[in-house]
Amino acid sequence: MRGTCRQHPRNRHRLSERVSSVAASGNLSPGPSSYPGRILSSMRVTPLFAVFLTIMFDTLSFSVAIPDLQTRVFDLVPQGLVAWQSGLVSGGVIALYSIVQFFVAPWLGAMSDRIGRRQVLVVTSWLSVLSAFLYIFATNLPIIAISRMLFGAAAANVGVAQAYISDNSTEADRAKAMGVLGMAFGTGFIFGPPIGALLLKLTHGSPAGIGIFSTVFGLVNVFFVTFFLPEAARGSSEARPKRNRLDLLTTAMRPPALRMLLLAFFAYQLGFSNLESTYFLLGRGVYKVEPGLVASVLILVGVVQFGTQGGLVRVLIPRLGERRMMNLGYLTTIPAMAAIPFVPWGPLVYLGALLLGLGSGTAQPAVNSLISREAPPEIVGEVFGVAASLSAFARIVIPSVANVLYRYSPQYPYMLATVLIAIAAVFTLLYRPSASAQPVPAVSES
Repeated sequence: MRGTCRQHPRNRHRLSERVSSVAASGNLSPGPSSYPGRILSSMRVTPLFAVFLTIMFDTLSFSVAIPDLQTRVFDLVPQGLVAWQSGLVSGGVIALYSIVQFFVAPWLGAMSDRIGRRQVLVVTSWLSVLSAFLYIFATNLPIIAISRMLFGAAAANVGVAQAYISDNSTEADRAKAMGVLGMAFGTGFIFGPPIGALLLKLTHGSPAGIGIFSTVFGLVNVFFVTFFLPEAARGSSEARPKRNRLDLLTTAMRPPALRMLLLAFFAYQLGFSNLESTYFLLGRGVYKVEPGLVASVLILVGVVQFGTQGGLVRVLIPRLGERRMMNLGYLTTIPAMAAIPFVPWGPLVYLGALLLGLGSGTAQPAVNSLISREAPPEIVGEVFGVAASLSAFARIVIPSVANVLYRYSPQYPYMLATVLIAIAAVFTLLYRPSASAQPVPAVSES
C-alpha cells in the first residue's frame, strides 16, 4: 500500500525541491512548510488563474446587489426634499463605497509593495464578507451606508490585483494578462445582476436574499485566497518611506506618457459611472421594464467583455498594438453611450450593449497594460493604487451628479457621460509612448 509514514520524508524532500525550483524561477508561492504551500504544490494553481478566480468571486459577491441598490436608496430618501437635494442624498449614499475606496486604495497598493499582494487580498476578502452580511439587514439608509463603506474598503484591492497581474506577466503578455483580469470582472457582472434580480423576486423585494448570497460567495473567496492564491514575485522588496496621496499622485502624473494614460482612464471612469449610477432607474422609469430585463442588458455587456478580453484582445494586439486598440475601444463606446436614453426598449438597446462591451473590452486591458509599462517597476503597486483612487474619485463625484441630473431629465446623465468619454478618447489620441515603455509592436501596415 502507498502513503505509509516511511514515505513521508521523501515526499517532503521532493516537495521542497519543487518549491525551491519555483522560487528560483521567480514564480513565488507560499512556502512549502505552510498548508497553503502544500495545496498549491499539489494543485498546480497558476498565479493568473488564481487571481482570475479571486476577482471573479469578489465581483460576484458585490454585483448581486446592483439591481437592488439604486432603486432601494432612491425609495428610502426622505420625502419632502427638492430634486437636487434628493439626488445628493441618494447619490451620496451610493458614493460612500467609492469615497472609502479612494482613500484606501493607494495605501493598499503601497502596502502590497512592501508586504506582498496576497496578504492584502486576504484582508480585503474578509471585509467583503462583513459588508455582505450587513446587507442582509439593509432596510434603512444607515445600514446601507455602513455596508457600502465596508465594500469600498474591500474593493480598494483592485489596484493590488492589477499589480499582481503585472508581477506575474511578461512585457509581451501584459495586455493579455490584464484582459484576464477584465474577464474576471466581466464574469462576475454577467452572473451577479441576474442572480440579484432573481433573489429580489423570490424574496419579494427583501435585501436578505442578496445579503446571504453575497456572504456565502464572500466566504468562498476568503477560502480560495487563503489556501490557493500564490504570492506574486515582486521586483524590489526594499522598504520605502510612506508617501501621502498628493505625493503619489504627483509622482504618477509627472511622466507625460503616464499622465495621459491616467487622465484618459479617469475621464472614462467619470463617464461610465453615469450609467452605473442610474441604469436601473432608467429601466424602471423610462423603459418601464422589470429589473431582470434591465439586468439582461448588463449580462450582454459582460458576455461581450468576457469574449473580447478572452479572445479578441489576443487577436487585436499583434495586429493593432495596444495603443490603437485603446483608441478603438474608446471611440466605439461613444455612440453606444450617447444613444442609451433615446432608443426605445428593444433590439437597439441590446445593440448598444454589444458596442459597450466591445469598447470597454478592448480599451481597458490596453490601458492597464500601458500603465504598467509606463510605471517604474518598483512602484507599480502604488501607480495602480493611484489609478484605483482616480476610479473611486469618479464614483464619488458622479453618483450625486448623475442622480441630480436624472431627476431633471433621464437623458442628462448619458449626455454628460458621452462628453466625458469623448475627452478620454482625446487623451488617448494624444498619448505618445515613452522610450522606456517598450510597447508591443503592431503588425506592419504595409
